[in-house]
Amino acid sequence: GGAGQRMAHSMRHFRVAIRALLVVVFTRSMVVVNSAGDVDSTGDLGAFFGSKSSYGVALEHQKPPGETAPMCADAEAVHVWALVRHGSRCPTKRRLQSIRRLEEKVGRSAAIGLCTEEDAGQLTPEGAVEMYNLGKRLRSRLPTLLQQHYSYGAYDIRSTHKPRALQSAHAFVTGLFEGTGNLGPYGMQAVAIEGEKSPLLYFHKTCPSYQRHKHILQQDPSSEVNIFERTRLVKVQARVAKRLKLLNLTMEGLHAAWTACQFGHPTLCASFSRDDAEMLEFYSDLNSYWLKGYGHPINYEMSMKLVGDLLGVMDRVRDNDSSRIASLRFAHAETLIPFLSYLGMYQDPQPLRASDSRQRIRMRVWDSSMLPFASNLQITIAKCPKRDELVVEAMHNEVAVPIPGCGNSSSLCTVSQFQHILSSKVLQHSYDDMCEVHAEKPNATSNPERDHESFDDTTRERILNEMIGNIVLGGFTLGLAFAISRIWSLWSPP
Repeated sequence: GGAGQRMAHSMRHFRVAIRALLVVVFTRSMVVVNSAGDVDSTGDLGAFFGSKSSYGVALEHQKPPGETAPMCADAEAVHVWALVRHGSRCPTKRRLQSIRRLEEKVGRSAAIGLCTEEDAGQLTPEGAVEMYNLGKRLRSRLPTLLQQHYSYGAYDIRSTHKPRALQSAHAFVTGLFEGTGNLGPYGMQAVAIEGEKSPLLYFHKTCPSYQRHKHILQQDPSSEVNIFERTRLVKVQARVAKRLKLLNLTMEGLHAAWTACQFGHPTLCASFSRDDAEMLEFYSDLNSYWLKGYGHPINYEMSMKLVGDLLGVMDRVRDNDSSRIASLRFAHAETLIPFLSYLGMYQDPQPLRASDSRQRIRMRVWDSSMLPFASNLQITIAKCPKRDELVVEAMHNEVAVPIPGCGNSSSLCTVSQFQHILSSKVLQHSYDDMCEVHAEKPNATSNPERDHESFDDTTRERILNEMIGNIVLGGFTLGLAFAISRIWSLWSPP
């Protein structure tokens, strides 16, 4: 009955906590290396691993943020709210299977770190260390605020239900509270972490309208992502196929080879040039921009409950409720990207396009190196001695960043200003209403930035011309097969 389900749920969380704790203890003395491995062939490619980068490596390539006003001297932090992506993980099961199929074709196999199919999607030992160290550094940055011993009321810690997020949360709090508890030789602290599958942190899976919107975009031949794949990524596919000596390398095979490289496969990394890597990273950025970020309003509007969570924290602080000092949220890239977009961070003057020049690609602000494994956004609320109003400091990946529309290089952002900015963007309808309304209006998912919303004869002709070019560029056999499949999908009845 209900008691049995609660017991099973509790045991599941207990097993996740124990596994994370053992991984952290086991790796306390290990030397942390790049998840891409120490293979020379990946040295020049690591800058393009984007959201698959380990935290430390990504920070080396992260573009500097805009100028911000320094926090006032002798500031007293009163609350910290943090949104944290899980640490480095193994490739997903689908990707691992694709990699193994590719290895069989090319006759080259190699270990992907410590990852087996059983570990697919799970936190790696390096990922646990990333989170453990992140927790320690947060305590070091805010020693006075976080000197308070753990209690359920003082520390509100939540995670999605996914094991890698829960493991990350446990590793983080192990570092945060190490030496303050009464467990074992390191003074570990027992901590309550609420794991949930809810619109607060897992909205990309709980909003039906977004799921529908995403499916339509992925199938739309006129989407920026699909245009880029047909016109530019196919050239990368042809070059990699030639190096691997595979005439029948599919687009899935190309992505499998690149994923294997990102996770440290030495022989498959050797099949990519820096130019290939740059194009693959931009392809990933196009995907995140149009499917998770600024490309369509629903992408970031669905983070409204998370916005409400942060607004609620600021309300309590302004009401002088000091009972809670930290709100820690552990989730995924699909959580951070919409939220950063909601805040207006990393926004380019113009939308990212499949046709963007190489110069524009290199100058873009929307760059997936901003969101490696363990990426984090920390919002600290503080009192300044000579100011009557509370101020806010935002740190992304532990570096102070400007809050768009709030404060500048010479003035701090106040809590009331930040609340006004967030509140002015909150929609009048609820999360549930938004999902239902959009689900009933599929046309709302059409691309407002482009004129060709309907799949007419002009679009068919343009796509056909692209396919003819693909035949020449990608090799007759591969190009012809691709063209036939696309033509069949255009004129075959639904």
